[in-house]
Amino acid sequence: MKNTKNQLSVRDTVFVSHTNSSSAGHALSEDGGSPISAAKSRNGNKTLALGYRILLCALFALPLAAQVPTQYQAIYSNMSSQISAFQTTVNQNWNQVAHPVAWAPHLSGAESDQFTTLLAPGYYQQTVLTELQELQATGATAVTVHINFPILYQPFYTYENNPAQYAQFVAFYQQLISDVHARGMKLVVEALVSEALAGTQGAAFIPYYQSLDWNDYMNARAQNTVNVAQLIQPDYMSLICEPDSEATNALQPTEDSPSGAMQLLETDLAALQAANVTNVTIGAGAGTWIPSFTSYIQEFATTPINYIDMHIYPVNDNDLTNILTGSSIAQQAGLKIGVSENWPDKEADSELGTLDINTIDSRDVFSFWSPIDQAFMQAMVACAQYEQFLFDSPSFPEYWANYLDYNTYGGDSPTQLLPIAFAASAVANDDGTFTSTGQAFSTLLVGPDTIPPSTPPAPSASIIGAASVTLAWTPSTDNVGVAGYNIYRNGVIVAQDAISPYLDSNLTPGLTYAYNLSAFDVAENVSGISPVFNVTTINTTVPSVPANLAVTGITQNSVSLSWAPSVDSGGVGGYRVLKGTSRTNLQVVAPAVTTTSYIDSNVTPSTPYYYEVEAYNTNGINSAPGGMVTGTTLALPAPTNLAATAVSNTSISLAWTPSGGTDAPVGYRILKGSTPSALKIIVASNAGTTYTDTAVATKTTYYYEVEMVDSLGLTSVPSNMLTATTQANPTAQAPTGLAVTNVTNTQVVLTWNASTGADPIASYRVLRGTSPSSLATIASGVTATTYTNSNLTPATTYYYEIEAVDAKGLASPPCAIVMNTTLPLPQAPTGLTVTTNSKTSVTLNWNAPLGSDPAVSYKLYKGTSPTSLNPAATGLTATSYTDTKVGPSSTYYYDVIAMDANGQSSVASSQVSVTP
Repeated sequence: MKNTKNQLSVRDTVFVSHTNSSSAGHALSEDGGSPISAAKSRNGNKTLALGYRILLCALFALPLAAQVPTQYQAIYSNMSSQISAFQTTVNQNWNQVAHPVAWAPHLSGAESDQFTTLLAPGYYQQTVLTELQELQATGATAVTVHINFPILYQPFYTYENNPAQYAQFVAFYQQLISDVHARGMKLVVEALVSEALAGTQGAAFIPYYQSLDWNDYMNARAQNTVNVAQLIQPDYMSLICEPDSEATNALQPTEDSPSGAMQLLETDLAALQAANVTNVTIGAGAGTWIPSFTSYIQEFATTPINYIDMHIYPVNDNDLTNILTGSSIAQQAGLKIGVSENWPDKEADSELGTLDINTIDSRDVFSFWSPIDQAFMQAMVACAQYEQFLFDSPSFPEYWANYLDYNTYGGDSPTQLLPIAFAASAVANDDGTFTSTGQAFSTLLVGPDTIPPSTPPAPSASIIGAASVTLAWTPSTDNVGVAGYNIYRNGVIVAQDAISPYLDSNLTPGLTYAYNLSAFDVAENVSGISPVFNVTTINTTVPSVPANLAVTGITQNSVSLSWAPSVDSGGVGGYRVLKGTSRTNLQVVAPAVTTTSYIDSNVTPSTPYYYEVEAYNTNGINSAPGGMVTGTTLALPAPTNLAATAVSNTSISLAWTPSGGTDAPVGYRILKGSTPSALKIIVASNAGTTYTDTAVATKTTYYYEVEMVDSLGLTSVPSNMLTATTQANPTAQAPTGLAVTNVTNTQVVLTWNASTGADPIASYRVLRGTSPSSLATIASGVTATTYTNSNLTPATTYYYEIEAVDAKGLASPPCAIVMNTTLPLPQAPTGLTVTTNSKTSVTLNWNAPLGSDPAVSYKLYKGTSPTSLNPAATGLTATSYTDTKVGPSSTYYYDVIAMDANGQSSVASSQVSVTP
């Protein structure tokens, strides 16, 4: 950490949502390289040929001093010489065979000094996973994260009076190791102590450190280490890395000596052994700048650790060659080497130990340092492979994403620069863009990459708003890793984004947008463009008010409306029709009308109605209502010509003309009263246009009206009023002796005895029916006491009665009912045969029909096909007939029917055929 190098930067307090913010990142990216995107795929063990390393040396050639600000030229020149000399030393001794090192840049967003920021909603998804993807996209095969004491030490949360937080941090880091391993990567953990850096929450731990003595500190830190090993199970875990810085940060000066550091290390190792931790590779070490560096390494090498860890920051003096010294000590002890932190500090020899950490870190942010950073990374990559490191962890991958331009920001103070620099890096990470330094690191790890990512599928919309759309998509694949995606809106790139989802904002409500994607990697290879996905934003604009509302038609049962169409930027969804029987009680009666007209059929005749119309957009937002209109439905047409067709002392028969109009009547309602003003309903629904009222008294006047009833149960205005008076009781006696004579199949003759009464008998009425209860008058004004009833149906039973009518027109009671059944039709002839006499003559014979009404003649039918027979002979009285109107070699068909005395014919006989 060298006072801060293992701590989080200000950048990690800023996490940027996935929006169309790429322009901000690009504006701050100033290193001479174009910002690009990256996707992830591991390629950690790739061997780089010597010839390609020579190419890299040319690629990383340092710029002329004139390109560096004057105040930094001496530092720049010294660093260049130191790094170049170290690179030469490594190359002179290295056989150029690459070793499979785990390339593990720092995952700054997950450092424990962020403390409660790590638990903020959306932070893990938006910051940690985005940064993890961008690191993997460079070819990194592991990441390094600080899980410092006391972040996983449970008693600290009791001290903080917030015990629930412990489980939340455990869950955070368990999710992290799961996501790292799911990508095929490894996790390097530094389990050290926190530091009170600006932009972090490291200061929150200082009061707790102050509460601990040396023994409490060692035991508590050891338990934190055990918890990290057991709960998180990282692949590599460093227990001590910078004894000097840790002593200062933890307020435990005892650690700032080889003996004190050994005591702490042995406490950690004993706790791990007691907890039976065997599945984590353990290491410890020191910073190469520490005067007692060799002593620390020699002491630690005597313990049962697995590797020696080194932190590398200053390149001044012989600090870089201390790497080779530390590696030699480790190898002699049979230990591996790991470098969990390294980045070139930009300071002069005279400044060593005099500058605060913010000043040192603030110098890193400028783009003119890019060649130095690239040369340093190349030297460290070569050294890692030469010395066969377990892992190598660049500390500031922020500058792989973005630098600041010195001409723009060179006058800012360190406290101003760091927030700007790391906020810009966060934006660049979110966009998937890289500086030439980031591209160079990727090339060091995976070599030239010319293979583009796979074409992504069409995106989808996880959230649709009025002015924004959140896009999601299935990730593309790449031989190294996908760095990010170009977002196209309507065929134009509007943003770059590292991972799904992406928020596209500042859109117009109610418009349709076409989106598609292309994926790119760190080497600027771009995939094909995905299929288009169309999405319409939610329409929040208010449509214009419908104009020119008018009543265009009106009947008894409908009101027709029309209006001018409304307009809306996102499209009109439809219209709502409001209706009421007064101006103040309008209610929606048609909520989704898609045309500019409407017919209201839910109305009552003779009723005024009021209407308004509102427009709504595609999201259901209504306009104000248009101008109100009113219309009164027409009355239903009344029946006409109401009249009394028959009046007696016991009944009044009514008849009327049906109602007209568009709504056909389903019945009529009959009203009756003894005065014109007191009519009451006597029949609610009469099907026909006649009615006989028998609920009457003799010599009484009644008043009648009729109303039409339509299919909705509505009634018309009443018909004309009718006045009718019943007759007095008759004096005539009922006729007697009714008899039925001369019965045939179509006719009977009725006879009866004459009636008597106080008044002369003027005539008789004949009543008939097919049942005793259905008799109706078939003849009136009959003056004789006989009546012939013709045109009857054969074999049918009829019932008769007679009423006498006196000179006053009053009818007597009917006589007793008599019944009679008409004769049936004659039966068909039987036994029809045909005999050939010659070529031109045939004879037909048949039997007379049976039955009560004998045949008096026969009719013969003939034809040349079975279905087209015509009369050939009529009025035949014999049961045989010779037909001489035939010819040879032709077939003839015959049948015969019988005729009775009334001219009624039977059905045809069976058919015969003959060929003369």
